[in-house]
Amino acid sequence: TQGRFVHYSWTVKVDADTVFFPARLRPLLRYREEPSSGLFIVSECESEGHHWPVQVLSRRAVQAYSIGWIRCVEGEESTNQIVPEAQFMERCLSGVVHVHHRNLSASNPTCFASGLSNCSAGRIAAFNHFRSPNAYQKCVLEAEQGTNEIPV
Repeated sequence: TQGRFVHYSWTVKVDADTVFFPARLRPLLRYREEPSSGLFIVSECESEGHHWPVQVLSRRAVQAYSIGWIRCVEGEESTNQIVPEAQFMERCLSGVVHVHHRNLSASNPTCFASGLSNCSAGRIAAFNHFRSPNAYQKCVLEAEQGTNEIPV
């Protein structure tokens, strides 16, 4: 599976406790242009601090990370701190590998991830913080009402 990302414009990294609807994210990415250095997008809709349940990386961003991640761990450019994984990715991609970074806030109509307990918000592509299978399944059922979408 290594290298499969080169066949796709975008790679989406989703936390395990997140209900994700790819069909809702696709329209938000369809016309987004990728800078030559790549693009790393996170959504801060209802997220606290640096916890991003969904991280979207352009093809060039994944290429840059796959080549340069070791510089983030070792050597002069290392982040040299133990931080949550999402912060590590942000620091590595924007600070060391120099990939363009964009945060989408809740006020942005392209916000795509939410910690809301109401999973029926139709434009939101991901809902997170479901610690039990029952809560996860409840969110899937709420979100699917009236749609033909299948979450991943």
